[in-house]
Amino acid sequence: MNPRNVSGEQAHRSFLTGLREGLTRSHTSSKARLLIAISGGADSTALLLGLHSIHTDPDSDIEIEAAHFNHQLRGDSSSADEHYCRMLCGRLNVNLHVGSGDVASQAATSGESIEATARDMRYRFFAEVVSEHDLDALATGHTMDDQAETVLLAVTRGAGLRGVSGMGYASERRDLATDGRSLNVIRPMLGLRRSDTEAFCESSEVTPQQDESNSDPAFARNRIRHGVIPELHKINP
Repeated sequence: MNPRNVSGEQAHRSFLTGLREGLTRSHTSSKARLLIAISGGADSTALLLGLHSIHTDPDSDIEIEAAHFNHQLRGDSSSADEHYCRMLCGRLNVNLHVGSGDVASQAATSGESIEATARDMRYRFFAEVVSEHDLDALATGHTMDDQAETVLLAVTRGAGLRGVSGMGYASERRDLATDGRSLNVIRPMLGLRRSDTEAFCESSEVTPQQDESNSDPAFARNRIRHGVIPELHKINP
């Protein structure tokens, strides 16, 4: 067998093992009905592919649906991301819910940053879908890399102990309660790296979308990702 194929199979199995461990750590029921947040990037694509694999396992009763929010921030690229999500979910026979909103206009009106406004509008849409379709939780594609970036951002902004503790495998968003029901969020990939999601997509023969805004230094998280973390890695790999 080609060594590259062996490596790909190992990465594939390792990712699924890590994802299952993440589901356990997030206390997700074996009969949970999950909404998967998918942007089209490697992390959320890997989450969808991985949970779909678990969903189709004869020993699993997990049910999945997916949701994509079009922020209308990147013109044709935003439309391409939505099209990609529709095509991938269609291929997997996964029900996809699509929402959209003019984030830039909303940010200008509210005075909030583009990042904060996009996150708020996206999660409010997800909460509505979870409530409307009586789903148990929202699954997001946050990885160990996202965790590191989140903690470093919190530190630089002077957050207290709670702020620098990072994201948990599961949390309850009472601020996004719909009809009196909080939004339960699970992050089953917190034990996996971004490189793991990329390898899993490759081994699944799926090419995720590339978001050019992830390299834009105008966003603080990108400066942490591309500037601060590489320097810290030099100090302690």
